[in-house]
Amino acid sequence: MGIKVYLVEKDQSIGGHMIKLDKTFPTMDCSACILTSKMVEVAQHPNIDLLSYSEVESVAGHVGDFKATVKKKARFVDFNKCTGCEVCTEVCPSKAKNDYNYDMDTRKAPYIQFPQTSLKKAQIDSANCLYFKSMEKTGKPACQIRQEGIPAKNLAGCQANAINSFQKDGFIDLNIGAILLATGFKHMPKDP
Repeated sequence: MGIKVYLVEKDQSIGGHMIKLDKTFPTMDCSACILTSKMVEVAQHPNIDLLSYSEVESVAGHVGDFKATVKKKARFVDFNKCTGCEVCTEVCPSKAKNDYNYDMDTRKAPYIQFPQTSLKKAQIDSANCLYFKSMEKTGKPACQIRQEGIPAKNLAGCQANAINSFQKDGFIDLNIGAILLATGFKHMPKDP
């Protein structure tokens, strides 16, 4: 319809819970097969600004004249430099629960949410990164594999020099006419 849209997604990529499913009822079609082309279409659409890994901080105003502030969370990776090579995900020694797989396995602190994402760039989970943990505790980095790699194991670090440990959250102010809210869902715990 030619309307400008700001799509704010709290996760690294759009796809939500559906991308985590193997098959969908009633046709038993592959979820990734259905979603992947749609995710690429959204990411490339000229009227859609996809603000992933972001959250709406505040909204004021009325229909036709809303003012919203969106927080773009720091990814600690410069997307203009990152090539999506995934070297950082291979050499990183840290492990974290993989929420994409419902915590049934682990992933590294630098990660790409899932293979079919339209945004094939890594981001760093600072809560599980050895660099950030050691800087917080001692003020000295315990992990130097970011650009340097692990010479003793003949592993290179980020050749694109895309890792930026000093990146900060950013804020965007938007003037918008309407807001649509998709709340998603959480699984109920098995035991109360």
